[in-house]
Amino acid sequence: MELLKKHDPNASFSSLNMEKIENMSTSNEIEDEPIIVLGEEFDQYAMIFDRYKDSEIFGETGLLSKYYMYGQKRMDTLMESEHYQDSPEIEQWDLECKTWDLIQRLYSHRVQKSHELPNIHEYSSNVILEEAFYIQTPEAMENTIILNWLKDIFPEPPLLEISGKKWLYTRESIRMKRLQRKTLKEDQLIDELDPDAPTRQRKLLDDKDFEFERKFLRNLFLLIRSGDFDKACDICKETGNFLRSAILQGCIEYRDPLIDNDNSELGVMGTKRKQLWKKMCYELSKQTELDPYERALYGALCGDLQSVLEVCETWEDYLWAYCNSICEYQITMNLKQLGKIKPSQVVIIPNVDSISLPSILENLIHSDNELIRNDANEPMRIIQSNIITSKVDELILNLNTQLQDIKNGTSSIDITHTNISIDQNNCNSLIQAYIELLAAGGKQDIVPLYVAQLPHDMSIEIYAKFLSNINDDQQRIDQLHLAAKYKLDILNSLRRTVDIVYSTALINDDIFNSFTLELVPITSTPSEWDLHQIRALEWMKSSDDLKYDIIYKSNILYRLRGKLNAAQTLNLRLSSSVLITKDMVESEDSPEQDKKFRHATEYLGYSSLCIGYMRYENWKNIMSNGLNDIKNKIDSTEKRQWKLDVQVKSSGRMRYNLLRAYPRKLAAPKHILCIRV
Repeated sequence: MELLKKHDPNASFSSLNMEKIENMSTSNEIEDEPIIVLGEEFDQYAMIFDRYKDSEIFGETGLLSKYYMYGQKRMDTLMESEHYQDSPEIEQWDLECKTWDLIQRLYSHRVQKSHELPNIHEYSSNVILEEAFYIQTPEAMENTIILNWLKDIFPEPPLLEISGKKWLYTRESIRMKRLQRKTLKEDQLIDELDPDAPTRQRKLLDDKDFEFERKFLRNLFLLIRSGDFDKACDICKETGNFLRSAILQGCIEYRDPLIDNDNSELGVMGTKRKQLWKKMCYELSKQTELDPYERALYGALCGDLQSVLEVCETWEDYLWAYCNSICEYQITMNLKQLGKIKPSQVVIIPNVDSISLPSILENLIHSDNELIRNDANEPMRIIQSNIITSKVDELILNLNTQLQDIKNGTSSIDITHTNISIDQNNCNSLIQAYIELLAAGGKQDIVPLYVAQLPHDMSIEIYAKFLSNINDDQQRIDQLHLAAKYKLDILNSLRRTVDIVYSTALINDDIFNSFTLELVPITSTPSEWDLHQIRALEWMKSSDDLKYDIIYKSNILYRLRGKLNAAQTLNLRLSSSVLITKDMVESEDSPEQDKKFRHATEYLGYSSLCIGYMRYENWKNIMSNGLNDIKNKIDSTEKRQWKLDVQVKSSGRMRYNLLRAYPRKLAAPKHILCIRV
């Protein structure tokens, strides 16, 4: 089984300078609040996945069991709280636990490549033949797995309070009437105490006995519904219903350990003429004078549908009834094919041969019963249905849509981590949608864990898109540490981050339509998009290997006409003295070196131009402020002092010492032509 892919791009992190990461400049920008609110379960599931993703998936200590145990813990906590006792959240966690259980059972079977067949010969018991049939027929095995799952998730029936002997009050009434020598023929109560008396005499039990019998039959059916066969037999014996206990035990398939070469110490057990027993149960299930739960009990034992469906109350009940009928039919047909059952002995259940799990689940979605219809359309049950029918790709598409709805605020939160075999493209799309949900919900710290499960190229694109929206410095530092932890290709992700921001700014800032010949004042505040692009460039300060990328992509920003204010901000935040390295200006003759040299000298030119502009602006301010002040000055000494101040403050040279340090002549950028004094 392919699980969520864990891709290792083998990216090198030797160049990731952690000291530089810690010393990244502090920004005054405030990160936007989360678009939606996500619960702590997202963090907990991520922690479980991170801890156990490389261990076994199945088994008591596997990843799926950890998910199940966490769900149980959450549900138990809610049930213990008075505030949440009637909360729908309890039902949601219950459904989620059941889903993890279903995935565990079905997929542990689906991924198992081979099963050992039992030794079969001409005289093998039916139970051995059934075992071989399940091994050789995966579909039938899955039906049985689903049936057992539906039994096990059924809540334990309430305890039945046993008051005494069977039909205690009716028994006492008959005894008293006999003592009083009263005739019993005209009485509405039965006058005999054998199990068939009410049906044969068409008479009643005492009201108290009748009420207990009704509760007993319902409890007995619920025990069979939950798969607790032994307890059902025990309660029959405890209440004196020995005939019903014998009927229940008729469902045990015959086996003989001696014939089957089985070392079991159980000895010979089961019913040799089981088909005759099934016919009896089927006939009893059609007796309308019997209690509905008694008829449903006999119907469940023989695989009947009509009698069982009459007492079903939930989506799980209906699915169990159909699965039970399908399993009984499949076993019967297999034994008939093997010659173990004569055609005349087969119990014919109407329409059972034409039903299938996909059609059953589809019918439940469109059920006339509103309660069942609502249950079937509940998101978690839709997930269960898709898992049962192996429509996992459809499941992923539904989950993808659901995640988008949650992100857009149009759906309630209902997320599962379905680590199952699916089309890889659909799987990647689901992970992408889940990452976007986490980002919208402020769960940035667990995003890299899921990004690492994507293919290399896709992980770069998705992670870069995520990083492009992070402006808080501490969050940036955290992301760089997490990227290193999960071995993400951080260098290419950061390069792609800048590209994404540039492309987005080009669309949103609309720089071409707003272009004028007038220069934006260098002291004005840059636009939001200008700052966003500069902040994107600052991502790459974390690695020395990205210095050239910063220079190259910064030149693109510098070239934006009239953006003097943005250029000055960029110059202050990304100083050329830090970025320009010796190897960029070496005189080695090669196309690559020549390209580096040209971009480095261009960057130096822009930097020098910004310094010149800023000094000119400072000089102009001094002159303007000085001329206004000098009119009020009378003392010539003060006038001379003012002139001296102007000379000192405007005497700075435009980094000539730096320019002379390079062996080639630096061409002045065309921006100089735009300077107006």
